[in-house]
Amino acid sequence: MIQQIFEIDEFQKIINKYTDTLLVFDFFTTWCGPCKKIAPEYEKISEKYSDCLFFKIDIEDCDDIVDEFNLPIEKFPTFLFYKNSALLENIQSSDILNIENIIQKYNEDLFANL
Repeated sequence: MIQQIFEIDEFQKIINKYTDTLLVFDFFTTWCGPCKKIAPEYEKISEKYSDCLFFKIDIEDCDDIVDEFNLPIEKFPTFLFYKNSALLENIQSSDILNIENIIQKYNEDLFANL
């Protein structure tokens, strides 16, 4: 399930609260064609990787978030991956395979210490 974030405070609270979970943030706009195209695929991935948390942020509703956190967003969609309150990677693309590869990479890391 994907949760939508509407305010800066929500973003910060999520990053600080779920430190041992892989967090995936989709920064999008409603007018972006590639954003619309990837949305159903992003939904499927969020169901497949239920041990991760998935979020969407409409940059037009929350445009100050990029400046406040100095986020590496230059085009849409942009996907940011966080764990332990740290930005791990970002992808500025609508290639769902790249997104899934990063999720798998960090999910492997989650189980490496077991």
